[in-house]
Amino acid sequence: MRKLRRWLLVLTPLPLGLLALLAIPSSRIYVVAVARNEPFHNDRPLSYWAYRLRNDDPLIREHAAFCLGDAGARAKPVVSDLALATADPSDEVRITATLALFKIGPGASESVPALCIALTDPHPQVRMNSALALSSFGREARGAVAALLAAMNQRDNYEIVRPFAHSVRQQSCRALGKIGPDAHAAIPALTDALQDGVPGVRYNAAYALGQIGLDARCALPRLKHCLEDEDFLVREMAVESIALLGTAR
Repeated sequence: MRKLRRWLLVLTPLPLGLLALLAIPSSRIYVVAVARNEPFHNDRPLSYWAYRLRNDDPLIREHAAFCLGDAGARAKPVVSDLALATADPSDEVRITATLALFKIGPGASESVPALCIALTDPHPQVRMNSALALSSFGREARGAVAALLAAMNQRDNYEIVRPFAHSVRQQSCRALGKIGPDAHAAIPALTDALQDGVPGVRYNAAYALGQIGLDARCALPRLKHCLEDEDFLVREMAVESIALLGTAR
């Protein structure tokens, strides 16, 4: 970074040389990034990695998405570029781009519309990463309620996704819980999910109903049934959610 600034200072008296430098796209990115005091990652400005997302080589695009995810919350300025990459022709690029949005966290909430589409992706890891990203946005993902409901009911999403140890259905329940009261439209589906054959789904459905709040009190009979669930964690979450729904009064 310091070397680059010194280099630019040397070029200052040479306008023709600087113009030639600016004619090269990758060099122009550096000059503009320094002028804007743009964050760098791996000795490259964020706009450099965003530019690489449009490269013809899918391996270069995948690496660029990985680096932006590795930058974490600092990559917020280029979220729109990553959102476009969720529709990339390459499976690996889509997987990496959706994972990068998850790593960026709440600052990537503008990507909700793109992630809603990615929830229908043919590749299960893309769908899982999309649900994970939406989970990390909390209430800012409220525009994804319908898409998460559809993902819950998609039969392919009942299957365990490798390398994860759970399903997209389970993660969709979790995301709806993170959204909270704005996910009230999901109450019937989450109530039904309390009888799912997978403990992780039942656990996250119970969690989500508790987080949605008083509108979910219609689910209390099913939640009370979960107090006798064979899985200890499901029983424990049922206790917490019943308390949140105000039955202690």
